[in-house]
This record gives sequence, structure tokens and C-alpha cells, in this order.
Amino acid sequence: MEYISRRDLDFLLFHWLNADAILTAPGFGDHDRESVSAILDLAQTLATNHFAPHYKAADQDEPMLVDGVVKTHPDMKPAIEAFRDAGFFAMSFPEEQGGL
Repeated sequence: MEYISRRDLDFLLFHWLNADAILTAPGFGDHDRESVSAILDLAQTLATNHFAPHYKAADQDEPMLVDGVVKTHPDMKPAIEAFRDAGFFAMSFPEEQGGL
């Protein structure tokens, strides 16, 4: 199942938004169009295989803060773990701090 056309996404990122220019900025030296594409492919796989099968149930059973702990639909735990294991939580941090 494709939720967004990859061709359209690539056009928006690389032709309209000129993401190639961003990849030349400090902090992005290890990335290029190929690595961005690999990350997007992984994100699509995670979304399709881990999040999409449970999105309706997760929407009906919304996350709640209970006694200082976020409670989510039980089927979301493996999806969130797969997201974590793929390194998506670390992506926004600098490499020196374990980020990507």
C-alpha cells in the first residue's frame, strides 16, 4: 500500500524544495540523496508494516497520560519499538550525541 507517491515526494523534496542544497549545510555532510532515499524507504516500510495495520484502533484508543506514563493502544508497542530500533528517535540529534 502506498500512502504517498514516492515519485511525487522525491519531486517535492529535491526539485521544489531543493533538499540537495540543505544536504551541503554543516551537519549534513554524511548525507546525500541516496541516504535520504534509504531513510524514506525505511520510513515507508515501517509505516506500512508496523503502523498502518493498527491506525484505526490506535485512533479510537488514543494515547493518554496516566500517572505520568503515556499509555497507548497495546498493538502500537511493537510499532514504536521498530521505529526506535530503526534509529528514528535519534535522527534529530547531532552525530556526537548518537544522532544521525
